[in-house]
Amino acid sequence: MISWGEVAAYIAGVKLPIGQGTAAMGAVFQQINTALGPADNPTQKGLAFQDVMMNLTGGPRPFFQQGIEQQYIVNFGLLLLDPNRQSLPGKAATNVGVVYHIDPGFGITDAELNAGVERLTADASARAKADAAPTTGRITKPLLTIHGTGDLFVPISMEQDYAQKVAAAGDSNLLVQRAIRSAGHCNFTGTELTTAWDDLVDWVEHGVKPKGDDLSGDLTDIGKQFTDPLRSGDPGTVSVAP
Repeated sequence: MISWGEVAAYIAGVKLPIGQGTAAMGAVFQQINTALGPADNPTQKGLAFQDVMMNLTGGPRPFFQQGIEQQYIVNFGLLLLDPNRQSLPGKAATNVGVVYHIDPGFGITDAELNAGVERLTADASARAKADAAPTTGRITKPLLTIHGTGDLFVPISMEQDYAQKVAAAGDSNLLVQRAIRSAGHCNFTGTELTTAWDDLVDWVEHGVKPKGDDLSGDLTDIGKQFTDPLRSGDPGTVSVAP
């Protein structure tokens, strides 16, 4: 959520009043909303913000737009729940080292974006507690995951990060990942869930490793193999932003 708020603040031309309470944060969010516009009818600055978030969370992909429209207000609202960064997640969170990317055509360069976005450091003790049970990528049993392409609560980029950890641990043979072309969080059909479960059971009991998607690169047309059925309004191959 730090990246969500800080990128929005930079593009809107304001500063998040971290530590100044809910009222101050709410007032600044009103300025951000005015500058960016609603998710389904954004201003030029709003389009720039959405482009950065798209690239940060997995790149161009099916149902990103529908996903951000569903999650837009909620993600800003989550920041209002802890405006002073007093919770453990708030203290442990940081965007130091995050490299942001914006496509050409928005009047901002990557260099300007990365230099301009405020960086919030993590509280060392809170970070240590948050890292007490880190994801190592070391798995010992078959693991099959499914993930919605338009999930903006837990974005599909987290699947990409996890696959990298698994590869570094030398256990990629035990991981299969699948993309589901849908907006929202865990918005799966019964068929998608039962197919994944049956395939996992077959893998565990009979050694038949199921097929999956390669989530490491271009996601513009990902997920057609395992989405059942295709959702209404499926965009087909997604065009990269200008």
